[in-house]
Amino acid sequence: MEDKVESESLARRTDSLMSRLLRWLATDRGNAKRYPLPGLVAYYWTSGTPKACSVGNISSTGMYVFTDERWLPGSVIPMTLQGVSATEQDPEDWIAVLTLVVRSGPDGRGLAFVFSRSTNLFGDEIPPERVADKKALKRFLKHLKLP
Repeated sequence: MEDKVESESLARRTDSLMSRLLRWLATDRGNAKRYPLPGLVAYYWTSGTPKACSVGNISSTGMYVFTDERWLPGSVIPMTLQGVSATEQDPEDWIAVLTLVVRSGPDGRGLAFVFSRSTNLFGDEIPPERVADKKALKRFLKHLKLP
């Protein structure tokens, strides 16, 4: 009985920490200028073949993607970003990012970028040097010619 009480208490504290983190991500980061990019595609994979979804808008801190996937807030989703006309020959045409689901919309999900030194979420699919840090993401966005 005592173990059950301790486990429920730990779950409440963990949930509370996660709730606070998600609130912080959704509010504090919402001040970044967002840009619509109709030619930008985000690819994600949970297993097997990557799936594409359109990017509704993007900023230096996150993006909104149009998707039917119903990822739960707090889920970490590895993605690659590239323009629809990208050839993948130019290393500036695509970038790998880790994202955290922070909100749900009627037609997609709001994602915050997570910058981590760990690249193991991409497995063997993405070379470690292609996983974005803040500087690499800013270079990529500049390459896309954001205003």
